[in-house]
Amino acid sequence: MTEKPRGRTLTKVIAGANAVTDSEGNTSFNGAEGWQSTTVGALTLIYNIQSWDLSGYTLQDKTLFPQGLMMQDMSPLPIEVSSLPSCTRATIVSTTPLSVGDLSVYDNGHWRLPGSNGNTFLLDNIIQGRVQGFLTLTTFAGLQMTKETAWGSADATAGEKIWMCDAYLYPTIAFASLNTPDMAFVMPSIVATEPELQYLMRLSRSLEPVY
Repeated sequence: MTEKPRGRTLTKVIAGANAVTDSEGNTSFNGAEGWQSTTVGALTLIYNIQSWDLSGYTLQDKTLFPQGLMMQDMSPLPIEVSSLPSCTRATIVSTTPLSVGDLSVYDNGHWRLPGSNGNTFLLDNIIQGRVQGFLTLTTFAGLQMTKETAWGSADATAGEKIWMCDAYLYPTIAFASLNTPDMAFVMPSIVATEPELQYLMRLSRSLEPVY
């Protein structure tokens, strides 16, 4: 008897934090755990990378098929800010491990994010990505979102994990303060058994970027 596909909704919340830059350009965080920072040239990158564990399905030779993805800001936007003229935010869900190196590719004024040209990731590795651009239009209003774009393949995976991140890139300015919102990832999915050859090919694609 063929086992019927099962539905599962994956959820993960990345708690917001307050990032503060000191007089020497070093960034520290107040509040939530998991946030880290580095510099990319004259820019500061803050990021939080998390993952979903799918090893239980891998042990059963199952494939997870995403049916959609919701990226939900759970606290107010625009992002509260002081002393910053601009900021770019990237929110990504990937079938391939994400690292600070993957998020630090920047050249000629372009943030080369995973899945885009100039990055080692392929578009197929990205379930969904979203980029939001912010500018300080007036001192009173602070940062305002001026553009948003999305990309990704929504491809299925036979791997043991799915990775997600929330990341911000902005000019390194002494005493700048950036408050990130609580961010929820919600991904309704189907878990099913594929034909053996198809599953083995997908498993190979899922493991190749990891190992």
